[in-house]
Amino acid sequence: HADEPFFLYLPTHAVHAPFEPKPELVEKYREKARQLRLDGADPVYAAMIEAVDQNVGRLLAHLERQQLADNTLVVFTSDNGGTPQYVAPLNGSKGALYEGGIRVPCAVWWQGIENPGRTCDVPVLSMDFFPTLAELSGAKLPAQQPVDGVSLIPILERSGDLNREAVYWHFPCYIGRGEPCSAVRADDWKLIQKFEDQSVELFNLHDDPGESRNLAQANPEKTHQMLSLLTDWQTSLNAPRPSEPNPAFDSNMVRRGGKGRRQKQTRR
Repeated sequence: HADEPFFLYLPTHAVHAPFEPKPELVEKYREKARQLRLDGADPVYAAMIEAVDQNVGRLLAHLERQQLADNTLVVFTSDNGGTPQYVAPLNGSKGALYEGGIRVPCAVWWQGIENPGRTCDVPVLSMDFFPTLAELSGAKLPAQQPVDGVSLIPILERSGDLNREAVYWHFPCYIGRGEPCSAVRADDWKLIQKFEDQSVELFNLHDDPGESRNLAQANPEKTHQMLSLLTDWQTSLNAPRPSEPNPAFDSNMVRRGGKGRRQKQTRR
């Protein structure tokens, strides 16, 4: 497709179980751990991270060889946060709406980036990639086509802001980890709504990225403002909001984390 537009989605197996690293890379990091006297180091995990890095480098080098680098945008990101042992200093992990479950790397490689090599702290979502690629390629979307995300071109080119008030998450169910929740982030403020007991948690991510201090009671005005944002968004989408126990749920069938803690189940 060197002479025509193309799209490639390349999901890698690494870094994910089952762990199948290159033996030579495992030995490299075992030796490094010995030299640095690191307790609790994970050479297998480190080896898989380097393998991903090597293969991303191969992809970029191929684009250079094919003279496609000047006209190709590459996005490197992940679909969710890591497991509990790899998310410090963040709270939560894969399956949760705390930062450890939803904050992931996102790197963009493109010749049109203004001042390349810089970092950007504007929150973005994976759903933003679709309108970004559509704008970049000149694709015209149907007039009635709903689009959840926004184009990232303004922050890539430093030509403007995203003009977005907040970003939202909604996960009102169980998947064997986490709990039914909904969340909203606006600037540095983030609110999590928990459907099991209808409680809320409020955090300032600038001061407390590890979400260790719930400010909901200390800042009722901000809590009300953020909760209103979230509930208005839920209503606009007719999003399901569980509010009471499901009488048909069999608590003997579900245990959280393999530790015998029974889950509740909620319904609308």
